Formats: sequence, structure tokens, C-alpha cells
Amino acid sequence: MTRQTGTTVAALMLAGAAAVAEQQGPLLQVTGRIDGGTVNLDRTALEALPVTTLETTTVVTDGTHRFTGFLMRDLLDRLGVGVETIRSSQLKAAPSMLRELTPEGRAAEAALVQETHDWFRALVGERRALDGPDLDAVTNGRTFTGRMALDLGLVDALGDEQAALAYLESADSDLVDLPVETWAVEEEPAILDVILDSIGINTGGSRAYGLPQGPRLMAILK
Repeated sequence: MTRQTGTTVAALMLAGAAAVAEQQGPLLQVTGRIDGGTVNLDRTALEALPVTTLETTTVVTDGTHRFTGFLMRDLLDRLGVGVETIRSSQLKAAPSMLRELTPEGRAAEAALVQETHDWFRALVGERRALDGPDLDAVTNGRTFTGRMALDLGLVDALGDEQAALAYLESADSDLVDLPVETWAVEEEPAILDVILDSIGINTGGSRAYGLPQGPRLMAILK
């Protein structure tokens, strides 16, 4: 399972567990192109769904992570929603929340994760002149504050926008008086909304599940 998929499934499970624990009456209402137009699921109905425990490990996190709850495909089965995909090979569009991951699909996804991590590790080592234990310490998936990153050699300096501009100008004379443009990015729909909207199910937006929104930009500079 990819880290992104694992995070998505975990967020859904945690949100579902919290809802079951705190609310009474209907906990989930689904509308769309389904029989009856609307389906209300209370605590008993949700607890009757098959319970699955997922285990995931990645090269950027420690240990095995386990998440227990119902799967999206089990919920769709309960709603009577059928999903059909036409693929040119069995590894296309894998993994998917709508079907069980095959051993071949799992192996292919694991290979992608490992290769990406190897590339990332080599890039950090080259750009930041790190190796051995120093490189291990910054390529294990941890999140660092700015001060921690400075101590670890991941950044050269800390400061505000003006300090960043001054740093760039001192590093390259061609950047002196370079205009700075402020721009905004339109918010992209969450992946869960896209999937459910494509099959005619309106969830009212997946932000309630705490899923990440919009693009993410990461850079490794020296």
C-alpha cells in the first residue's frame, strides 16, 4: 500500500470510528444514482459491515501500521453500487479502494515506493553533501522544524521572504531585483470526492475525513 493510500484509508477509518462513537441515529447518508435515491446508515448498519484490518509498511516510516474498519468496496456493496473497470492489464489502476489488491499489484507498488525512496535518498545526499548516519537521519520519513533542518544540514539559513530574497541575490547576481509574483492555486477536489462523484454518489465533500487538499510542492535545493 502506498503511503498516500494508507493515509486515505486510515483517515476514513478514524473518521468513521469517531462518528460511530459520538452520534446517535443515522451516521451516514448517501444520495445519488442508487435505489431509493437516499440511503441512511445507522450505527447498527455500519457495525454490520465486514471488518478488515489493513497492515502497511513503508521505507519512510518505522514498523508496521495497522488500521481496522470497513473498506470502501464493502460500503459500496452494501449500497448496491457496482463498479466495472476495463483495463489493458491487471496492474493498471492498482491499487484501488474499489477492489482487493493482488499480490502482483502489491509487489509492483512496493517496487515503485522503494525506487522513489532510493532516488530521493540519492538526491538529498548529492544536493546536501550528506552520507552515512547523517543521511540516514534525514531520509527516514520524519518531519523537521526549520531549526532542526538547519542543524541537520537540510537548509542553509532561516528567515522571512526578504531574507530569502537577500540570500538568493547574494548567491547569484542575475537574481538581483528579480520581480516577485504572488499567485494562488485553485483548490483541487479530493480524490475520494472524484471517485464517488464518478459513480453518482454525493458525500457532501470528503473534507470531514481530513484528507489533504490541493497540490503540494516540495523542493530540495543547495
